[in-house]
Amino acid sequence: MSLLKISPRFRCFDGPIVKKEQGFFTPSVESEALKNSVMMCLMTEKGSRPGNRSFGSKLMSLVFEENDVLLQDLAQQYISEALAFEPRVTILKVFASREDALLRFSLLIAEVGSNKQHKLEFGF
Repeated sequence: MSLLKISPRFRCFDGPIVKKEQGFFTPSVESEALKNSVMMCLMTEKGSRPGNRSFGSKLMSLVFEENDVLLQDLAQQYISEALAFEPRVTILKVFASREDALLRFSLLIAEVGSNKQHKLEFGF
């Protein structure tokens, strides 16, 4: 049996290429890469990516909003919209709060196809 060398553009797939239960190509799930991808989706301002204006989130628009129930609802909506571009995760919980001048987010996500959960915290 000879193994195929995987091209750099297909690095998101596990190698070697052999038929598995899920088929020949099963996306790899590397926790750190997944977290980075989620953060990229969330921290990219919607409309700022020339090739795909719908990519990103509107979270930056919440910076000057009041810290109330509406802020948490908007944060959850904006995060859900942004993570539509990352099919490898499911959102379990979103929490938004303001500490002094800092808007903080806590996000609990689960990897699709496994029972791994990750907590992401960030702010601006």
